[in-house]
Order: sequence, then structure tokens, then C-alpha cells
Amino acid sequence: MKADDSISRRNAARTLLGALAVPFAVGTPRLARAQDRPQIRIGTIPTEIAAAVYYARDLGYFTKAGYDVTITPIVNGAAVSSAVLSGAIDVGFSNPVSLIIAHDRGLPLTIIAGAGLHDAKAPTNGIMTVAASSAIRSAKDLAGKTIAVSGLANITNLSARSWIDRNGGDSKLSKYIEIPLPQMAPDVLSGRVDAATMDAAGNEATENAQFRTLGSSFDAIAPRFLASLWFCNTDWVAKHPADAKAFATIVRQASAWANANPRDAIAIYAKNSKYTVADLANARRPIFATTVTPELVQPAIDLSAKYGIIKAAFPAKDFITTFPA
Repeated sequence: MKADDSISRRNAARTLLGALAVPFAVGTPRLARAQDRPQIRIGTIPTEIAAAVYYARDLGYFTKAGYDVTITPIVNGAAVSSAVLSGAIDVGFSNPVSLIIAHDRGLPLTIIAGAGLHDAKAPTNGIMTVAASSAIRSAKDLAGKTIAVSGLANITNLSARSWIDRNGGDSKLSKYIEIPLPQMAPDVLSGRVDAATMDAAGNEATENAQFRTLGSSFDAIAPRFLASLWFCNTDWVAKHPADAKAFATIVRQASAWANANPRDAIAIYAKNSKYTVADLANARRPIFATTVTPELVQPAIDLSAKYGIIKAAFPAKDFITTFPA
């Protein structure tokens, strides 16, 4: 094993374990609420591809299925994992790499549903972006530059490194800093960072004349894979199999609705985010996953092993929960 690989794995583990050390007080305790309906406490991060739970809530899918839900925004996937492991929330949203690190360290997390589907034909996440006035024109030009990613041990970091290496650059020569997705655009324009792996939401990386796109970093992982997922503590799933199955079914229905009704989906997401309908109207729409299979998860596992984030690759089926029909 290369020294760089060992350092990468230690840094990734440190990032995840640092989040796990932070106590959470998310939502309202299940027994303290005067509700007859069962509760599902959901933790998510501020990105449009996590909006299926807002669609499901606002469209009444959870209520129709007999559930009350609380949705709590959390800063990143590692922090969401911490909340799930501590029992502060029941279901969390994350990029796959945070979950892969957790699984590699023996932590009891399991995937129950897909969230964001990357398709190279219409990329909407991990878009390598610079200011329109930047002198950076290629992956090679990113040597010595600072790149914003949404987490130092997540899919945007690894995708950025892989994209640079696959396109004639050397990812070891770039610096990566963790910045929340909504802050990336102003930080690129102010010069705080030289580039960022942005989302398409809000015109930040696809339509806004202030920016220039270098490429889709997620394409360097696979043409098609699950870039984000919904997951639970395995113990919670074992104790609440009907609730876990119901959540997976509801999110799948909401995802299919959003794919078929993008304009209506924009209105709901705008109500639950910092964006306006006008901000989102011209941005490329994300693709919401309606299935989760080992084949769609394996590319992120293999990439994590390649860059030394985990000790070795493992079969994706090992941490996916499937539900009987």
C-alpha cells in the first residue's frame, strides 16, 4: 500500500469519526409527541437531490401511509451518519462514500433506498466549475489550486480526484477544502477557492454566465451510479421493518413523481430551500433514483478502495437491505 493511500484512509476515518463524536439532539423524541401515528425522523443535507422526502411530505404520501415525519437539515453525510448511529434520527441521507467508510469500520449502517442517480447523459452533481474569468481550462491547470468539495471523505472529493487523474492532471497536486454546497458559488466568485464540485441547482454550474464548466467529475466514477442514498441503523431496521419498508416505498413513489413532474417539484423544493422558483427554472433537473441495486452502488466502493479510503473493496450487496414484495 502506498503511503498516500494510508494517509487518505486515516484522514477519511478521522473526518467520519469526528462527526460521530458530536452529540446530536435532532427532532422530537418519539415517545414525547402526542401523536397516534408512528413517527419517522429523517436527517438530510441541503441539496435538491435529497428533496424526495419534502415531496413525499408535502404531497401527503407519508400521511396517507399513516406516518408523521420530521425532516432535519444536517451539514453533511458524515454528520447524518452520526445522528443515525446515535438514534437521534431514524433515516438519513448521504453520499455513498460516507456509508462505505462506516461499513469498512464495522459500523451498523444499511442502505434502504436510492436518492440521486448520476447519468452521464445529464449530469447534475459533481460539476467541476470555475469562474468564467478563470485562467483554468483543464484538469492539468488545477495543480496547486484549491477545490471546494462538500466533504473531505465523500463522493465529491473522490470524484474530483478521479476526474483530474483521468484527464491529464495529478490530483495529489491540488488542495481540497470542505464547503457547504450553497456556499460554493460565492466562494468561487470571490476567489476563496479556484474551483468547486457544484450542483446544477440554482444555475450555479450550468446556466449562469458567471461560471464555466470544466466537466462532470462524476463521469470519472461511472456513466451511471447512485451518487446519494437513504440509509438506517441496521438495528432500527430490524426493530422497525415495516417502517423501513414504508419509507423506501414512499420515497420511491415521490422520486418517480418528481421525475415525471419537474415543474411542480421545483415549487416544492423552492419552498423548502434557499432557492426561488426563478433560480431553479432553468437549471438542469436532477434524476431521482427509483431503485437501488448492487450494480449502482459498486462503483463508489471500488473508487474508495482505489484511493485508499477503505482497506479493500467489498460486495455492495453486503450493506443493502431489500424488502419482500
